[in-house]
Amino acid sequence: MTSLAVTRPVPAPVVHPLPQARLHAMLFGGLQAFLLILALSRYDATSRVFRGTAEIDLFNWFWRFRWLGFLSFFDIFLAALVSLAAVVSVLSPQRRTADGLLFLLPLLVGVGALIGYLNPVVATTAQDVLFQFRSYLYLGGAYFVATRVPWTDKRFRDLMRLLVVAAFGTVALVVVENLYLPPESRVWKYGRFAALRDVADFSILLFALVFLAALVLSGRPRRKIYRLAVLVIVGWSVWSVVTGVGKGPVFVVASSLIYLAISYRLHRRPWMVASAIVLAAAAAGAVLWFLTVRPMIEPGSPLYVYTTFRADDGSVATRAAELRNLTANLDRRNGWLWGIGLGNRWYEYVEQPEDPGAFQEHEQGQPWHLGMHVPLARLVLDFGLVGLGLLLAVLAVRFRRSWRLLRRGDLNATTRACIHAAGLAVAYELVVSSLSVPKGALLAGILLGALAGLERAHRGGAGSPSPETS
Repeated sequence: MTSLAVTRPVPAPVVHPLPQARLHAMLFGGLQAFLLILALSRYDATSRVFRGTAEIDLFNWFWRFRWLGFLSFFDIFLAALVSLAAVVSVLSPQRRTADGLLFLLPLLVGVGALIGYLNPVVATTAQDVLFQFRSYLYLGGAYFVATRVPWTDKRFRDLMRLLVVAAFGTVALVVVENLYLPPESRVWKYGRFAALRDVADFSILLFALVFLAALVLSGRPRRKIYRLAVLVIVGWSVWSVVTGVGKGPVFVVASSLIYLAISYRLHRRPWMVASAIVLAAAAAGAVLWFLTVRPMIEPGSPLYVYTTFRADDGSVATRAAELRNLTANLDRRNGWLWGIGLGNRWYEYVEQPEDPGAFQEHEQGQPWHLGMHVPLARLVLDFGLVGLGLLLAVLAVRFRRSWRLLRRGDLNATTRACIHAAGLAVAYELVVSSLSVPKGALLAGILLGALAGLERAHRGGAGSPSPETS
């Protein structure tokens, strides 16, 4: 008899990922966790005047609790991520090209701090200077971490989708909190409760709105029932803004939709042209009606916000006076070129109107102020026109490279939507918030870094485009 030998399969060798690959995975995972916690946290400083409470709860604990009297949760988390990113950068075999933002931002902050030191203002406190410094440090630190991640299309989309999920989470928290929070703990304005839990969340919600709108314009999702569901969400979001309690969001959302219409060539479609003409005529008619008839609309009405586009409205008068004070401070303090100094307060050469929501409580009734509500104003005060011009030039190059990436034929439609949304969210934080809100500065740094990393990956042939999924 012939015996048959039974051969056992040899197990495949276990391949352990390289230490560098594990570090990359840890860095990307840490960035995802950081972004999720950042989105769900509540930066109460921007809405405390509307919320009417200073208590520390679960969500604003990340900002309000301090170790050693000055370190917050995000300070420690960001420092850990920066350290890990530095290790990844040192171990990376690839040589990175010089990054203009990482070189320019420390230079601007250093010059601004020096000017403030040489031209001190008695009303300026160390806390004012450190507040401005922290915002720029957050921007640079988050950008550095995001640019150290080896980006691919999939990683970029995963991070952006996580931000969309977080945006829906903030909306859900609004609904849940409104069920049990007392009225004094909810954000209100013009006699109405706002449909958000934190003013600093608007950039996150704007990202989600633009992303979903861009998806629909690109024909995604492929199934019509899913596309209809996304379109309903977009419509509800736009409706909540145009009937909300803020004039700024109306302008920002309208500008974003116009940008998307141009980007997706909607002006070549007859139905879009006809719709735009009808909407423009309706808007012009509504404005004319409000100006001539001046109807008596109660503050609780969804249309009340459109009665506030008048010079006698507190927020409009505040911004008009701030613009005059901006030029007066730059004139009298020789700040046109290099600003008045990082974190230095500006003076009311023109008396500001009484507006409880314009300044912090300790600034009410005082002629010295830190923040401004005019676009880019605080950046001009910190860095002057020369510094602002350099910063805008570096960011313009970054945006131009991202927009040039949009012309690639192999780019995933979802990735395109993410690029549009990320760019507009960064533009909002730069222009409207002047990078002066720490939560927004962190978000802007992450999105800018992700855009830069994606562009470099495609430039180096490592973008790994993947087929579109429904």
